Amino acid sequence: MESVGVIQSIVKNTWAMITILVLIFFSVMSVYFIVERALVYRFSVINVRSFMAKLKSMLRKGSKLSTDGVRQAIVLCAETPGPVAVVLKEGLKRVNHTGKEMEDAMERAALLETDKLEKNLSFLGSIGSSAPFIGLLGTVIGVYESFSSIAEVGGGGLQTVGAGIGTALIATVVGLFVAIPAVIGYNLLINRVNKFGTEMKVAASDLLELVAGKEVVEAEHDD
Repeated sequence: MESVGVIQSIVKNTWAMITILVLIFFSVMSVYFIVERALVYRFSVINVRSFMAKLKSMLRKGSKLSTDGVRQAIVLCAETPGPVAVVLKEGLKRVNHTGKEMEDAMERAALLETDKLEKNLSFLGSIGSSAPFIGLLGTVIGVYESFSSIAEVGGGGLQTVGAGIGTALIATVVGLFVAIPAVIGYNLLINRVNKFGTEMKVAASDLLELVAGKEVVEAEHDD
């Protein structure tokens, strides 16, 4: 019965109701973005050390690089999920170019992959930072309306405005409930993006070091 009374009070307080509805919408969106990004990152994670070891074994032909090995490595990258494989594929496609051209190609690919990884994170961060203020706005307006009602009736005490203030404060509480998981989710996800960034840089550096000064030769086939 008490919860029904609270709901009725919220419905009567227009600004509190509008604020809470907006916050509920933001809450649903933040949960969606957190789950969506978490799934994207989950399916993009690979064992980089194992992947690089397999790549190097394909490419090496003594002190040189095999063209067959390069082609196999490109296919491996194309079949491997995640931003690291995308970046290395762009470098391998330019293995016959200068080291600078390879490096530039991988840097461009890394920037594009980082942009994809950060999709919707800015909106999630905005929800986390603005939700408390939206709730506070609803509370302030609700308190103002409660005190305005005292002026209209020519007096009154806490009992006159207590219910209205209590209802208005719910908007702040809801704002905090929305903001806390959004901020935590944002921080965890951006940390994962930073880790992907480090993996891309290290893998690109390893590939450049591997191909530096090595001649690309055609594979020898037995007659």
